[in-house]
Amino acid sequence: MGPMRQVMIVAVLIASVAPSVVAEAQVVIRRRGGAPTTTTQEPAQAEQPQQQAAPAPQQRPGPHRFGSFTIGVPLFNDVPSEVVRPGANLNLRGGMDFGFFGVFAQFGSMWNPIDLNQLPGGAGLGRSPLHRLYFGIGARLQYPHERFRPYVDLAFNFNFWNFRETGLACGVWYCSSVNTYRFSGGWETRLGLQIVVKGPIAVDLGTTFAFTYQGDFFSKPEYWLEPYLGIATRF
Repeated sequence: MGPMRQVMIVAVLIASVAPSVVAEAQVVIRRRGGAPTTTTQEPAQAEQPQQQAAPAPQQRPGPHRFGSFTIGVPLFNDVPSEVVRPGANLNLRGGMDFGFFGVFAQFGSMWNPIDLNQLPGGAGLGRSPLHRLYFGIGARLQYPHERFRPYVDLAFNFNFWNFRETGLACGVWYCSSVNTYRFSGGWETRLGLQIVVKGPIAVDLGTTFAFTYQGDFFSKPEYWLEPYLGIATRF
């Protein structure tokens, strides 16, 4: 066999074996180190710290303003009930409270009918009002509950009384008849309860025990009880 023939046989063998070797090499490469797989990782979301609501600052209970308007029925004691009749008292008061303690000022007007016909020999004298104008200052102890507020008031009053007494008040050109009032000092204490209806509005009810010195009007000290009912506010 000549050298040329041998070269041709080797070339044919290489050509027939080469494709299978290449294919096998590709399989091995794929098994060992194939195309790298890429995985995409979602970026971790940054943990946002949860903001906790700061606790509301505790407010110190400051002073409150309060006021009330009441209508009472004064009932004089140790007097003939058929002569001194139950009357009416219009009272307006207002002040400041600091929780359990408060101060206030008040003023008002009170009437009690006096039936002179019931006196011995008084037939035909008719009926006239005993009138009292007053103002005073006082202090209050209370329990400041949201719904029910019981309280106790103590006040000193400057009272001005009139009963059928008149005088002349003269100007430059004329004179006129006016009622004359006489002074007496006195005390009163009020035991009450305020029932909150809505918001700052409350019903105010209770009883007043009042006392007056004889002053320039009475012949002796007088006292009376006075149940009352009204409306109150606190804000």
